[in-house]
Amino acid sequence: MDDTIELTRQNKKVNRFKYILLLSIGCFATQAQPYASRKGSFQVNQKQGCAPLTINITQLADPQYLASYNYEGGAEDQTKTHTFNNPGTYKVIATYQGGVNLQCDSNPALFTCNSDDITIVVTPNIQATVEISSCSAGRVSIRVTNTNYASYIVDFDNNLVDDTTIPGGGVQSALFTYPTVGLKTIAVRGKDLNSGDNCVKRVQSFTAIAVLPAANINTLTVVDGSSIKLDYTPGTNIQYRAQVANNSDAAFQPFSTFNSASTAPQSTTLPGLATDDNYYCFRVNAYDPCNNTSVLSNTICSVNLDLNVVSAINKITWATSTTGVTNFTIKRNKANYQIVTAPNYDDRATIGRRDQARIAIFIAI
Repeated sequence: MDDTIELTRQNKKVNRFKYILLLSIGCFATQAQPYASRKGSFQVNQKQGCAPLTINITQLADPQYLASYNYEGGAEDQTKTHTFNNPGTYKVIATYQGGVNLQCDSNPALFTCNSDDITIVVTPNIQATVEISSCSAGRVSIRVTNTNYASYIVDFDNNLVDDTTIPGGGVQSALFTYPTVGLKTIAVRGKDLNSGDNCVKRVQSFTAIAVLPAANINTLTVVDGSSIKLDYTPGTNIQYRAQVANNSDAAFQPFSTFNSASTAPQSTTLPGLATDDNYYCFRVNAYDPCNNTSVLSNTICSVNLDLNVVSAINKITWATSTTGVTNFTIKRNKANYQIVTAPNYDDRATIGRRDQARIAIFIAI
């Protein structure tokens, strides 16, 4: 529909036909600039837009009839340009001197036969909020996450040439390929139907990359009997899909999708687990929305730890994934105690002693 509006400005004859044809198949109606007043005695260049909105009036009635304009309920004047600084709905009233022949209103108490008007709508000037996701080979995906406007116009290299329009609603995205990698600037602005293109744009820096980097999970912490926290190092403007597998380092299932805006260390927590009965393996994969592919992160797993006392020997056993594991470090009361290669250990040092100790297992990969 936006393409048709632009074409209408260039070739009114051809695209009026297109406009009528579009209406006949049930599309929503649009109006062409400039916009005529209710009785057709004057027109304005804009009837809707973001604050501040400046309108210009062109008189269509015979110029011998001098017009005065009331813009915001104040005193009338003959100025044909006015700026509405605040959001709101305004009625611009033109009153003509002399014997101008306008249709009389059905309610003369409201307007006389020599008056005409048009409604101006000024909306809040809200910046678009966007989610930018890097892809490989210099590509980028962008999604607008707020829904204040009917559509959003994207200029992927901020060169004042519009590249694409995304419908409002927050569910659609647009893809773009840069000819080179490196620092880029993306500009996005909102626009409503039959509205001026004057809303503030959001300008955001972005680095196009050749290869999508993998995230690195730094630590896994069993918070309690039902939740595990992951600490990881992300990349900038990369979409991630966190995955979990139950008692396995395969058959991963997604549990969270999120975007990273910086390389600062981040964390994510998965609740609803049974950490006393199971072990869980995790990945935080970098996702390429342009190609629907993923770059796998390292895999990190929790430990299902058990302790049994047999003949005064503390038999420590644990279940976890052993893929890529070099050894296990047993810590007793937070101090290094033993390093073993198998997922079990018979602790004989406590024979004949009555004490309590906190046991933890650390995995070296």
